[in-house]
Amino acid sequence: MTDQAERYDRIAEGYARWWAPVIAPSARAVLDRFDGALDGRPVRLLDVGSGTGTVSLAALQRWPEAQVDAIDASREMVLATQAGAAQHPGAAGRFRAVTAFADALPFPDDRFDVVLAVTVLYTIVDDTGALSELARVLAPGGVVVFLEPAFDALRREHDVTVHGQRRYRRDALSARVRDAGLTVRRATYAYSFLAPPAAFLGAWERLRAPADARGPAAALASDVDRRTLDRAFAPLAQAERRYLARRDVPFGTTVIVVATAP
Repeated sequence: MTDQAERYDRIAEGYARWWAPVIAPSARAVLDRFDGALDGRPVRLLDVGSGTGTVSLAALQRWPEAQVDAIDASREMVLATQAGAAQHPGAAGRFRAVTAFADALPFPDDRFDVVLAVTVLYTIVDDTGALSELARVLAPGGVVVFLEPAFDALRREHDVTVHGQRRYRRDALSARVRDAGLTVRRATYAYSFLAPPAAFLGAWERLRAPADARGPAAALASDVDRRTLDRAFAPLAQAERRYLARRDVPFGTTVIVVATAP
């Protein structure tokens, strides 16, 4: 197994263990507020950067008649998604996972009613091109949800591991979404409870020697290897979702932007 394949296997394992169970309910909660925009029609959903497919498969439960396409640039992630779909009742004929890139989507114009982009733009060099592609495949009146890492000050070794190009501020990401021709409906930060430990970890990592001085193994550091806060994530995320149902969050490790196509 190559170093990169091993790295993605580790990321996939960690994503399935704690990050996806936290992020999937948040994506569902956001979409619940925009069901009316779909006018009761059968949902065609695209999950971009699907990881291990937890969010995609949750969408099948959310909309029993939905047609779901999941794409990821990592073949290892797509294989994990396909394995999960094979165990998921009702996925046959309604679910497809393929290797593809967000800035070159293999779909026709106006194809999807819902597009989910979770930690996607931040890994792409040409995020403007990716935004244009996501807007292109979104049907008129459709909803797109972006969840992207926030604040450059929170950048850590994990960002290097997953090829993170940049982090976003809420207003800047909202402006870029508007420039792609979409209408921003909501913009907020999320995962405020992760900001203090993330800031601490970032400061601690910067105090250490540069990664190249510590050898290649250290450069592969990833949040998936940090298990000490696993049990705290889910209840804290649940409490924050209740708050987000009423108002926006002023800071956090993630920025969420919800937009619709004209």
